[in-house]
Amino acid sequence: MSRVKLTLNNIRCAGCVSKIEKALREVKGVSNVSVNIATNAVSFQGKAKTAQVKDALSKIGYSIKSQASNEPTRFNAYYWKAAAAFLISVLSMQFTLPVDLNEFNTQAQLNFFLIAVIVLGTMLYAGKDIYLSALQSLKSLSFNMDTLIFVGTFSAWIYSFLIIMFYKHFHVLSLHLYLDASVMILAFMNIGRALEHKGKIKAAEHTESLLNLFPQKAVRLNGDEEKVIMVNDIKKDDLIKVLPGKQIPVDGCIVSGKSHVDESMMTGEPIPNLKKMNDNLYAGTVNQEGVLIMKAIAVGNETALNQLKKAIENAQNMKPKITQIVDKVTSYFVPAIFLISIVAMIIWYFFAPVPKATFLITIGISVLVIACPCALGLATPMSVLSGISRAAKMGIFIRNGDALQVSSKISHVVFDKTGTITKGKPSITEFEIYTSKYNYNEIIELISSLENNSDHPISLAFKDENKGKPLPISNFKNHVGFGISGEINHKTYYVGSDFLLKKLLVDKEKMKIKTSHNVYLFHENHLLASFLVSDMVREESYDTVKALKKMGIKSILLTGDQLLTAKKVARQVGIDEVYAEVKPQEKQDKVIEMQQKGYTLAMIGDGINDAPALAQADVSFAMGSGSDVALTSSDIIILNTNLTSIPKAIKLSKLTIRNIKQNLIGSFFYNSIGLIIATGIFYPFFHYLLSPIIASLAMALSSVTVIFNALRLRFMKIYKQ
Repeated sequence: MSRVKLTLNNIRCAGCVSKIEKALREVKGVSNVSVNIATNAVSFQGKAKTAQVKDALSKIGYSIKSQASNEPTRFNAYYWKAAAAFLISVLSMQFTLPVDLNEFNTQAQLNFFLIAVIVLGTMLYAGKDIYLSALQSLKSLSFNMDTLIFVGTFSAWIYSFLIIMFYKHFHVLSLHLYLDASVMILAFMNIGRALEHKGKIKAAEHTESLLNLFPQKAVRLNGDEEKVIMVNDIKKDDLIKVLPGKQIPVDGCIVSGKSHVDESMMTGEPIPNLKKMNDNLYAGTVNQEGVLIMKAIAVGNETALNQLKKAIENAQNMKPKITQIVDKVTSYFVPAIFLISIVAMIIWYFFAPVPKATFLITIGISVLVIACPCALGLATPMSVLSGISRAAKMGIFIRNGDALQVSSKISHVVFDKTGTITKGKPSITEFEIYTSKYNYNEIIELISSLENNSDHPISLAFKDENKGKPLPISNFKNHVGFGISGEINHKTYYVGSDFLLKKLLVDKEKMKIKTSHNVYLFHENHLLASFLVSDMVREESYDTVKALKKMGIKSILLTGDQLLTAKKVARQVGIDEVYAEVKPQEKQDKVIEMQQKGYTLAMIGDGINDAPALAQADVSFAMGSGSDVALTSSDIIILNTNLTSIPKAIKLSKLTIRNIKQNLIGSFFYNSIGLIIATGIFYPFFHYLLSPIIASLAMALSSVTVIFNALRLRFMKIYKQ
């Protein structure tokens, strides 16, 4: 049964996911519901009509996005809403603060009425999504941060409006307007949502970009006839001809030919693999030099690359959200505030002075106003912003607060090898010269001149090493699967691998040459030099693993490379646990296996082959030089490409989460003190109600305290190597 996929307008958090899944499971004919936060998509199987699904979604406050929906426009709309809310907040503050409500007249009342209407319009414009979400939550009696903002902002506005219209009936101590507070919090919320929305757009774009790795056309063989067709028209068991330099169009196996194939986008390894009869080929990889005839085995959505894309999308939905900290607290805080407000009004009904009605309204709404979530709303975003800003100065880009939350709990760090532990490009690590006629620089000049006509990744090691200009080459030949040759100054030179040795009938053991080397230079069957070209380990890899060990975090190496190579690299950097020869999908499976053991995993990688594992991990790091898909699948990007940034980011995350908790505790402390006074508990003894000045001071002081505490993150001592 095929899956139906719909894109929604407003999936924002893990709470949205569970709410949507629950609603759709109750629709007759719907099964296997899956919701993806990153792409705002919901998919399901079943025979239910779209209208039924749309109706079920509408009842819980979600709508299906039209094809004409413009994501960048929606992103800009958040910023416009934030700007409008901030501007009106500042203006309403300027207009309301200087006026003494005890000296009200008709003209002043009209002016304030107009200001209140403008503020209300701005609230409805800037807070529309928040208010709709809050109303849906209230219907289902499930409270979140949106509910708290809705209650706080509208209580502040209603209280201010009642004072404007009926100021003569209110106690003199309660004459104060809170119009500015009603819209200021909406400005902060819209800025946060704009940044969140931008991240979602980028994630969707780069995940879809995987499909751009497929060629558009391919050559299909039918006997002796060759026909150029669209890749989408390829069927299983079709014979496909792949020319040198072309991408493999679908997954399959070789039935004729031999060539090196660049599989770096799948394996992460920079050195191409030699492919021959019956070897497997994968869509999106690149044929280097020989002509290959392949048989199609997996086409369309069945290819490894499409499975890679699907794995990334599925894993993206499993990230915990830092907003759950506030939502969890809010789920208890909001009903508690309502209860306190109602109980206070009931109690004062029996003791309130005349006029009793306005006194009760003052008490009830004062409780709701003092609970306005200005400081609570700032508690998390300010700490996250400070933490992210501090990280940016250290060359670390943190996409969201969720990464900070999970990083503080990491127990194991999983490293990819190529481009992460190692530099990700071939370098000359060993060499041996077997003749006195040439020195090292002359040998390098000969090889790089020949390699100048080759696009093999190993050639880069010699091109980078050569300080001079390439020598003129004639009669250049590419010996597929063996190496290359050419004439320099009327002498023929060969550069190649072990296969070249066998072709030239050279016995490595008899000549006592380095058996571990992989590049050889010959002239007239005489060996001139041999080299080991490999991917060098980063200088800071050992220090990074050592620092993580000091923090009680275990390091694991997970790579598609050969076991012997992987173990050698692991020994160099101090990693004990190694998993090698692992395919991209298997990397994700291995991560899941470790998570099932109770590990909180960080994954560090840089290639497309790492993307599913990066998306699956609890928190993921990518090197700044990595592929677009790897960067998009990651939560934290190491822009300075220095691995020591990983323990720094983890330490910073611990400090940030501690800072958030301090802010939340501080916010609730201020609110608790204000709530006690707002209930009128001191009125029987001192005839004292919550003074507007004290209320404003408490709200301002709590916000300022949160901001300054968050700013401390910029100066705290972070791990130093």
